[in-house]
Amino acid sequence: MNNVALFFGSFSPIHNGHIHIAKKVLEKKMADKIEFVISPKNPFKDSKNLIPVRERLMFLKKCIKMYSRMEVNEIELEMPLPNYTSDTIKKLTGLNPKINYSILLGADTAKSLNLWKDFDFLKKFKILVYPRKGVKVPNKNFLHIIQGVDFQDISSTQIRKSNDINFLKKNVTIEYLNYRFGSK
Repeated sequence: MNNVALFFGSFSPIHNGHIHIAKKVLEKKMADKIEFVISPKNPFKDSKNLIPVRERLMFLKKCIKMYSRMEVNEIELEMPLPNYTSDTIKKLTGLNPKINYSILLGADTAKSLNLWKDFDFLKKFKILVYPRKGVKVPNKNFLHIIQGVDFQDISSTQIRKSNDINFLKKNVTIEYLNYRFGSK
């Protein structure tokens, strides 16, 4: 499996939308494997509203364990904070020079790529972009739009804003998130 799509995120929490996107990328043969790179501290997010990283990690592992071509990459847990995608990719390519890495992200995130650390370095990698409701994907030649991905009406922010954030401490599955928060 030489083509690995790195799906970066806080995953606070992971939900069916994330899984749906990862499955589509694999179905469309845009990658051989998806690695969910859990970010303890995104420089663009306020971490005080996030679920503690160890709980996010536990739930992420639980939710993807049934998918043979999806795994969790914990590399950012051992790196200096905040976590920068360019630093992580530099470390990964140094450790695994035979792997072709790509970056998987949403259209909302793609809009701010030019603000990222080492943006010119990141453009050297295939950047796979999935659509987000109400967000126009920037017209950039280095972005590869994932076609045929239907919108999932669910977001981590929506889940965190709910009054039931302690659900992670329960024996919860991705199906629960699907039912509880209305994803299809």
